[in-house]
Amino acid sequence: MNYLAHAYLSFGNEEILLGNMTSDFIKGKKQFLYPPVVHKGILLHRAIDDFTDTHPVTQKAKSVFKAAYRLYSGAFIDVVYDHFLAIEPTSFANEAALYDFSQATYQQLEKQKPIMPPQFEHLFFYMQSQNWLYGYRTLPDLSKFWRVGEKSRIFAG
Repeated sequence: MNYLAHAYLSFGNEEILLGNMTSDFIKGKKQFLYPPVVHKGILLHRAIDDFTDTHPVTQKAKSVFKAAYRLYSGAFIDVVYDHFLAIEPTSFANEAALYDFSQATYQQLEKQKPIMPPQFEHLFFYMQSQNWLYGYRTLPDLSKFWRVGEKSRIFAG
């Protein structure tokens, strides 16, 4: 769920970006089927997730949501982290900077559609058309992520 952070931490490299954004959709040995720089992006994504998921601050933050949302507490924290990144002035000086970053990210990903995992390509359509990366900035757009999580919790029983 923390797509903005993964895009931001790709540092403008298109192939790193593709691996970093799609890693959750690439399982096992399939990671080795991608070009070497894309593979580095896949590994970067996993290193970022490992760092944040095991960090004591993240563990404490997840505990706030755990009682109500159990396994989805981590996804909520990812969204919260992306929200703070989106509004952080040292990362994005203003709304226009975040908007420009989101559009540049979509353009870089669009060029690489032929090698995207099919599941991510499907998700990417919605990410781009609804401008999810920019949406992390505003509370009304964030509420969409909460509703998705709540629906998932209901179906999970």
